[in-house]
Parts: sequence; C-alpha cells; structure tokens
Amino acid sequence: MGSESVDKAEWTKSLTITLIGLYEHHLCLYDVKNKFYSNKHARVEALNTIVGRLNEEPGVNFTVDDVKKKIANLRSQFNHELSKINSSKRSGGGTDDLYEPSVWWFEYMAFIKKFIKTRKGKSNLVCVIKHNYW
Repeated sequence: MGSESVDKAEWTKSLTITLIGLYEHHLCLYDVKNKFYSNKHARVEALNTIVGRLNEEPGVNFTVDDVKKKIANLRSQFNHELSKINSSKRSGGGTDDLYEPSVWWFEYMAFIKKFIKTRKGKSNLVCVIKHNYW
C-alpha cells in the first residue's frame, strides 16, 4: 500500500502568464455581470479549455482542480497586495511611501481589479458616546 506519486508540472512563470491570459479571456469565470457567470456548464467548459491549453505544453498535466486552486491563490494574493496598496495610500505618507506589489505577476492580473467588490467590514471597536451636560 504505497502512495503513488503523480508527476505534476510546476507553475513556472511562463505557465502562470499563460494561465492569467486564458483566465482573462474567459469572463464567465470572474465577471458577475457576464451572462454565463451563473451557468455552471459554461464555467466548467471554460476551465476545461484552460486546462487543455495548459496541458499542450510538454510535461504539463494539470487538472481542473489544479487550475482552480491556482486561480484562487492568484486572486487571494492580488487582493492582499491591493489591500496593502490602499493601506499605504491612507497612511498619509508621501508618494515615495506607497507600497509596491511584491509579486511579479501583479500587473498581469490588473484586469481583475474592476471586478473586485470590496466588502465593508464591521468594526470591532465599541463606540462610546459621551453626553456633556453643562
């Protein structure tokens, strides 16, 4: 009962750039206003197309799950970097103090920015109201 190892390709810079380009092309995967966004079959077809294209590369054998995980990771990191940028803008520092994204692919994912809806969080600070009566 040994564990079988499956050869998985690594996410090289080239494969990541290809993935981002293919992802950008399939709006049904991220644009909630796209008419196919809610169509599960269209989304599955888009993911299968992406996987098929990536697997055309020699030695690459990604699954739909691999691609979904990578996309989720890219989006999560992109949002994290965006949050750092916005925090540095609010900090009151000069333009020299603005945060520069640390991930090399940030500009490749910039197309997704207009589709990100920031949620308003609830403050965990308690509001104290003081009544001043003369």
